[in-house]
Amino acid sequence: MSTQHPSGLTLTIGTIITVLTLTVAGVTSLNATENKAARALEETKTLKEEIKEIKRELKQQREMLSDVKGDSRAILQILKMRKEPSE
Repeated sequence: MSTQHPSGLTLTIGTIITVLTLTVAGVTSLNATENKAARALEETKTLKEEIKEIKRELKQQREMLSDVKGDSRAILQILKMRKEPSE
């Protein structure tokens, strides 16, 4: 069975079904791609938050190390002063 298109193009039922099937497949593929993109975006947001938290922790550790370094210098100065003979 075939149908006559106004432009003079003759389409068979098989051709119409094939075109519809390919259209549905394309839409399905597009939806899958959009879902993957949405998941990737959500994962990116999560990773950015994790990076921010790591940076905050790193800053705290640097501050702590700086304090320890200062304390260590002070202790070494005290020990040095104790070892030096009094004048």
